[in-house]
Amino acid sequence: MRLTRLVPGPLRRRYLSIKRRLEDHERRLEDLETSRQRLNTGVDASLTVVDALLVDREYQARDDVGLNGQLRRKEMFIELVGALRPDAIVETGTWTGNSAGYMAETTGLPVFSCEIEPRFHAVASMRLANVPGIHLSLSDSRTFLDDLSEGPLAGKAVLFYLDAHSGADTPLLEEVDWIAAHWDRFAMMIDDFQVPDDDGYGFGQYHGTNLTLDLLARPIADNDLVAYFPAAPSHEETRRRRGCVVLTPGPILDDVKTLRRLDQHP
Repeated sequence: MRLTRLVPGPLRRRYLSIKRRLEDHERRLEDLETSRQRLNTGVDASLTVVDALLVDREYQARDDVGLNGQLRRKEMFIELVGALRPDAIVETGTWTGNSAGYMAETTGLPVFSCEIEPRFHAVASMRLANVPGIHLSLSDSRTFLDDLSEGPLAGKAVLFYLDAHSGADTPLLEEVDWIAAHWDRFAMMIDDFQVPDDDGYGFGQYHGTNLTLDLLARPIADNDLVAYFPAAPSHEETRRRRGCVVLTPGPILDDVKTLRRLDQHP
């Protein structure tokens, strides 16, 4: 017998009324937190655009520009390019163009990058106008990858830099599935990803979606992917110290010294 049936009617009704009010307050608090996150994201984005227009109107290579300005991340990227020997680099989430500019100038490879927000696409197009080899698209990343897989990069070795997960819509699962299904030789470097055994690395938490191995457990298993993490501990990283993961079709990067699997401690 349920406890509520043993409680007198008036008291039970009072209890249920209080319970409904508490649940309503909880929902309102969740809505307020979501609104706060969206407001903060909008303010940060606006300030980024203003800074780009007033201060950094043209891309200029510096240690603190590109790949979050993280020097250990840049070392990892250079070694990854040397090991994979890709024909091209694909970035999802251009933002203001710093990482696209860095990757193009560092490697000399063609860089294909997409951005879904028109204002960031416009800023990046302005800032990267004098950097050769960069192809920018105003597009959702899923449509962008679909077009590339049937177009200029079909059958090519490609290094993907996935960073299109800053808003309420996080296309990462679909990106990983699509890449694994349409390319044979590739590596995916995913920004803002949790390094499970190093809390010093930050990671993305977007409207209830956390960029962790739990999120990617299904596509990693379904596509037989191997996950690599930074070999450098977070205290040796610079600037923002954001985590990342590199996914590959099999253990093709075991000899890259700046990467490790989870059973290889930093």
